[in-house]
Amino acid sequence: MNRDELIICAELLKDTLISYMKYPQNNYLKDQFRYAYRNTFFLIGRKYEASQAAYHDFYDKTGLDIRDYKWGQTVNHIRLNTHYAFEHKTPANVFKEELIHLANEGKLTTDAIVEMIDNQEYWWITKEENERLNAKGFKSKRPDSDEANRLCGIIKKD
Repeated sequence: MNRDELIICAELLKDTLISYMKYPQNNYLKDQFRYAYRNTFFLIGRKYEASQAAYHDFYDKTGLDIRDYKWGQTVNHIRLNTHYAFEHKTPANVFKEELIHLANEGKLTTDAIVEMIDNQEYWWITKEENERLNAKGFKSKRPDSDEANRLCGIIKKD
């Protein structure tokens, strides 16, 4: 994703969030924000990270590096988002809350959103690792991602 596309995605996130904040009971607007959020992060053209477990499991099955593939892709008959979890360092709910906080302070700008997107990390983990995160209460709240991963025995592939 080039800089212009990133700015367009940030503006879309901003516009849909502002509409959602005006009418929080409107499920259509909530879905539009969620759609804009997902598309932004799945369009970014960067190599993702992976846990050691997800990397080795995928490599053993395919001989390929899972970090080269995006959410929703199918590789050697393996639909990635069915067999693995796509993890955000900052969970989507926390990301949205941070945007709302910026909006409430009058600081929700395209540049601020672009910076948040640039600071977001994405990586593949196994479904079992994802279940451990969720069981320990880290599904939508994660003050310290690295600590959450440590507590759940999730190790990032070098």
